[in-house]
Amino acid sequence: MTADDTRTAILDAAETLLAEVGYAGMSLRAVTQRAKANLASVNYHFGSKAALARAALERRARPVDAERLRQLDLVEQAHRGGKRPPVRAVVRSFVAPVIELSSEFGTSTCSMFCRLIAEQPPFLDEVLTEKFATIGRRFAEALRRAQPLLTIADAYWQLHFMVGALTHTMQHVGMWQRVAGPDFSPASTDEIVDRLCAFCAGGVKAHEPRSPSRRKTRSKATSR
Repeated sequence: MTADDTRTAILDAAETLLAEVGYAGMSLRAVTQRAKANLASVNYHFGSKAALARAALERRARPVDAERLRQLDLVEQAHRGGKRPPVRAVVRSFVAPVIELSSEFGTSTCSMFCRLIAEQPPFLDEVLTEKFATIGRRFAEALRRAQPLLTIADAYWQLHFMVGALTHTMQHVGMWQRVAGPDFSPASTDEIVDRLCAFCAGGVKAHEPRSPSRRKTRSKATSR
């Protein structure tokens, strides 16, 4: 194999193991066995287990985030000159690429994303902080343009809740199929995206601004 082939095989192996056993359960020995590579190759290309896991995550996250920004650009270009973009269009550009591209990459990508978010290995906070410094600000500002009652803090909270709904959807659709049986039929990727976007957009539209008097009333009630 060429060096590039070896690197790709190591990343594929790491993604599969991160999906199956998580970061804590993944060992470099297991990675090398699955990739049919040696430990020296892992050290040469990545240097550490954390660096390998980060590279596996970023390999899949980069195209997702690029597609998010591409779709958001299209939404904003279509609503220039002070026109408010539809809330659902902004939400869709944030949500849809994750599900659609993850489906193309395979089920291991969805599981890897969800396991890492749930497990929160030490390197993840730095990755998310770097990513959302740009992505988060763009979408928070877009949500505010779409729903002017939102403060910047409100917009970030809405993104926080969207990420939670998105992660749960990716990881646990099968659970509801087992619980509800025929009342919860298997859905296509398009249907999942449509349902999730409708749910998240509804949450954004239902937001009520927290007035100072309302905050004081709640504060008094809590202190009693």
